[in-house]
Amino acid sequence: MMSIEQSEKTAKFLKANNIEIVNLMGGEFFCNPDWFEVLSNIVSSVKVARIVTNGDWAPSLAVKTKLSTFISLYGKKISFSISKDKWHTNKHVDEAAAFFETAGVRYNVATPEETTEASIVPVGRSMLGGSFGIFSMMGCYCQEPKNMYSFLIDEEGDIYKCGFGIFKYATIDNYLEGGFNKRFKEYNSEFYTHFIPSCKTCSNFVWMHNNGEHGKIMVKTE
Repeated sequence: MMSIEQSEKTAKFLKANNIEIVNLMGGEFFCNPDWFEVLSNIVSSVKVARIVTNGDWAPSLAVKTKLSTFISLYGKKISFSISKDKWHTNKHVDEAAAFFETAGVRYNVATPEETTEASIVPVGRSMLGGSFGIFSMMGCYCQEPKNMYSFLIDEEGDIYKCGFGIFKYATIDNYLEGGFNKRFKEYNSEFYTHFIPSCKTCSNFVWMHNNGEHGKIMVKTE
């Protein structure tokens, strides 16, 4: 879980590098006992923040009370996306939606088209032997124009090149005083000069690099 101290450093990184839009996900926010402070630090440092949730907090009066305060502070810059798919119980989706409706905050409930295996990117994780759905078959996720300069910051402050969380680029500690945007664009301009047919190819490259296999030619005979 992200600590309050780490969220403070993340906020400093975001402000120093003029990052204006964040997507907060990768775990249920209310499971972190310091969620209010963590989210407040990050949201206060940007212009727009989207928070993804499965709504399982809805039966908890304590969470809803704190969430009401959070919305009163940041309601103009935040929105919520409620997951509704086969990977969650979906027991409290309607209750969570009703809460957001009453609170007057922007929200949406995921549609069936948005929650297929082909459309969901497994943010922060990767399965080397598995499938990435459409991203594995038809090109890299990061080569879609809207994703070319997106990146992942995990709970430890490590920065990954894309939302899969396998291609580690740097840490926020390296850029707390700025300079990230220019360097990241330069890095990407070099990255996109090489044809990478799929996310799985990129994943395998990272695995080979981390296991000392870079520079070797791999021949598969079966």
